This record gives sequence, structure tokens and C-alpha cells, in this order.
Amino acid sequence: MNNNFLSHIIRDLFPKRAFTVIYGADQDLKLTLLDPIHSVGAFQLHTEKKDVEDVFDYRFWDAGLNNPFISDGCADLFISINYNPKLKPEYTSNIAIQIKQMLKQGGKALVINPGYWARNLKNVMTIDGITTKEARRYSMLKDQDILVYENI
Repeated sequence: MNNNFLSHIIRDLFPKRAFTVIYGADQDLKLTLLDPIHSVGAFQLHTEKKDVEDVFDYRFWDAGLNNPFISDGCADLFISINYNPKLKPEYTSNIAIQIKQMLKQGGKALVINPGYWARNLKNVMTIDGITTKEARRYSMLKDQDILVYENI
């Protein structure tokens, strides 16, 4: 996926965001979002690269077991794209609750081609059908498995 184009889509679909969380090991999207062209700051969590040294904005998260490094209700936007870490199936309910807790009221979660870790998001958050439909209108995303959830 072209991260530059994806960054434009994120800015278009989610104009009101002060704090963004990316869930994935690859830092390319975060670095593209940080570019002055886009000016979107992001904090990144990952679950697979435990041996990588944590820095302030790139942290290992033992998803489903430990809470993320983010205070409850502080994130406006949660993004995960093509990320499928190896997690135990019984953790998926906890992961969904943890993501809901990190989002502000009205916060959104953009999930594109998720692994099974995301299967319980629909049980704790509402699918934002309008934003999901808007996202699918972009040619780059039209053939992707994409859902946008809202923390109501």
C-alpha cells in the first residue's frame, strides 16, 4: 500500500484527530504521517517484535494480556493495516476492550485487512457504516477488507 496516498485518505476521512495510535510492527506509515506534508503525529504499538528496543513512540504491547501504554480515553484514532500478530484466540475479547478503552468517546478505529485479533471489535464498538463506505470509495481501498468502528 502506498503510505503517502494512505496518509491523505486518513486526513480526509478523520479530520478531527489529535492523538493517533497505529497498531503494527512496520513504522513506515507512522513516518509518512509525521512528514510535514501530513503533520499527523502517531504513537505506535506492536506485538511481535519483543526484541526491538522500545522508544517513546514505538512500544511493545502484550495485547490481550497487559494494558497498552496509553491512558484510557485519550486516542482519537486507532489504525491497523495488514497486521496479523500471532496471538492466542482467547485474547481477542480483551484486545477489543483494551482498544475501546484507549479511544475517546466518539473515537474511531480504522482496521484494514486485520487478523483474527480484531474479530471481537464488533462486540464492543459500533461499525461506522458511513465512514466505512467513504473509505471503500478510494480506489486503493475498494478491494480491501476494511471496517471503521466508533467508540460510542
